[in-house]
Amino acid sequence: MRTGSLRYGTVWVVLLVCLGCTGNSNLANRFGANSGGGPFAGGPFAGSLGTTASVQVREMEKWQQHAASEYQRMEAQLAGLTRRNETLEAQITNAQRHAQLQDQHLADISRRLKQSTAELGQYRSREQQSQSQHSSLDDANQQKNRQLAAARRDVQRLEAQLVRLERELQNKQDQLARARQEQAEAKQTADTLLAASRRRGNASITPNSNISLAEIDIPGVDIRRDGEVLRVPLSSDELFPPGTVQLRPAGADLLRRVSAEISRAFPDQRIGVEGHTDDSTISGPWRDHLHLSSAQAMAAYEWMARQGLFLAKQLHVVGHGANHPLYSSATAEGRRGNRRLELVIYPEAVPSQ
Repeated sequence: MRTGSLRYGTVWVVLLVCLGCTGNSNLANRFGANSGGGPFAGGPFAGSLGTTASVQVREMEKWQQHAASEYQRMEAQLAGLTRRNETLEAQITNAQRHAQLQDQHLADISRRLKQSTAELGQYRSREQQSQSQHSSLDDANQQKNRQLAAARRDVQRLEAQLVRLERELQNKQDQLARARQEQAEAKQTADTLLAASRRRGNASITPNSNISLAEIDIPGVDIRRDGEVLRVPLSSDELFPPGTVQLRPAGADLLRRVSAEISRAFPDQRIGVEGHTDDSTISGPWRDHLHLSSAQAMAAYEWMARQGLFLAKQLHVVGHGANHPLYSSATAEGRRGNRRLELVIYPEAVPSQ
């Protein structure tokens, strides 16, 4: 691109020099030159064409440098989006694998349920046979009573097992439904970011220059740039009691102060509410770290939506579990730093209508 523009600029300079050197008086006189003179000898354009060509060459060189810089910056932005897209695709793959395992477990439970039902039918049949024989065989009355009691105990045991299996089946079905919902949400987020990355691949894109660290300053909060986004990390220990999703009063005040500053500096940007945990053993009602981080992110999202500082379509929720630590988990301080909620400011602006 730079070589081509220099070539055109050189052609103009050579042409102007040739016009100045030609002996054709008619051609020279078109530019106001005296007979036998060049275009720089006199007339309204005297000495101006060479200067204009030099200015044009310098302007074209500046434009080329600016275009190269813009191209490199957009390539860096596209690389960042590609990395986030790969992360989401990995999450989708994990969710699909989890769903397959749940399907297999569900099939095994169904098979055991059918087997238990068949056994229950057999024991009930034996119970009926025992009752029939009891009326006609007085001499074997005691033995049959023992058999009947044993059959009833077996029936009760199998009925309890059946109830237990039905409850387990329902739990697995609920887990499978949640896993499929999480998979669908992850896929939707991946599709959104992939579409955004493809839009940025078009050379006609106008970079969003509104995302700047200089525009936001929150005392006590270490805001950092990550590619084309800004990340505002908040300690989960300050927001929630350990292993819960209930905001502390001080945590709500912190979230209110940070949300107000983000809303002031970036009123139209898309905001991600992203939860992170450490890799410590999970406890309480949570299935895993991903479940806890998603629940805490959702609690913060619902609180922010109620404050009215953002449009509902500006916010989206992501739970990362322990997949993206900032510090080593070998120390308590590192694990505490990894337990965080990040408000991620994306460059995409959400239309107000």
